[in-house]
Amino acid sequence: MKNTEQTKMILVICGDVRYCRTLTQTWSHFGLGFAVAHCATDGVRMVKEKDWDAIILDLVLEDIDGFEVLRTIRKQSNVPIVMISSLVSEADAIIALELGADDFVARTTSTREILARLRALLRRNNSPYCKDHGTSERIRIGILLIELPKRLALINDQVLDLTPTEYDLLLCLASTPDRIKTREELTELLKGKSHDFLDRSIDVHVSSLRRKLGDDCKSPTFIKTVRGAGYMLESPRISQIANDAHCSEIQTAEGPE
Repeated sequence: MKNTEQTKMILVICGDVRYCRTLTQTWSHFGLGFAVAHCATDGVRMVKEKDWDAIILDLVLEDIDGFEVLRTIRKQSNVPIVMISSLVSEADAIIALELGADDFVARTTSTREILARLRALLRRNNSPYCKDHGTSERIRIGILLIELPKRLALINDQVLDLTPTEYDLLLCLASTPDRIKTREELTELLKGKSHDFLDRSIDVHVSSLRRKLGDDCKSPTFIKTVRGAGYMLESPRISQIANDAHCSEIQTAEGPE
């Protein structure tokens, strides 16, 4: 069972004792509870023992690589994960996002900004509704079904294993099918006004979401890339019209038999 709004429990997996103390002391005034694991082995064990509301995971750990810890956690939980690192590179950020991290933040980022990102992630994960999604408890687009109260997405009645960020991204696109969402819109909705330093983070999340939807990246069924604009979740009706028009063009070019 998840914790109440007043007692959100955060697991910090980080070997830097001083940094952990700074985080927890700063954040303890904001109604959050914390537990700290200073090694990956203890962190993985604690994830198995308790349902956490979110995890702060350091990339550099002494006993096990942070990426491997992320893989292990994602095999058993969709808990929101913010990955932190003192060795910041775009390549590391992309790998973390592709492995299922919801955010990737440099440890040099202020603790208040990291807290803001964490709280935004907690709010999204705690509420199945968004002001733009109306009051309907379901969104159905072809074989895709989104159950808002349960925060579940299904394809042909099979539940998709989505991270919180992937679910929110899908919900954002599905709430306005056949309408283009710019990268800026998606970034602001998912991460708030404090944009990620990694411009490609939305692209990485979309790529991962496509894989889980079973989309062909070269000819996607659901999420279309609109060059120079952004992304759009296409409804079956629009897709069929486009296919019919394409077939008509081919037939016209070839002429009648």
